[in-house]
Amino acid sequence: MPMLLNVTSYFHTNIWETCSASFNPSLLEFHRKEIGLDRILYSIDYPFVQMEDGKAFLDELEEGHVLTREEMRQFARETAIELLKLNDYIY
Repeated sequence: MPMLLNVTSYFHTNIWETCSASFNPSLLEFHRKEIGLDRILYSIDYPFVQMEDGKAFLDELEEGHVLTREEMRQFARETAIELLKLNDYIY
């Protein structure tokens, strides 16, 4: 069966990815340009990667001005809340 859309279109509508254990600002920037920051979630992959490494990555993104403050909030928090519908469970 042929695909109705090209592969990139499916990434923009059906797929989310994480930065899990790939703490590389250049790689994040590449994926951001390809699929958009709203499709990328911050994650650590503990115990394979230490929590301190994840924090250092966020610090590097902020200090290197890779992401704006609003983009940092979206990447580190808001996308997961929206995708997982976490606000639906606050009483």
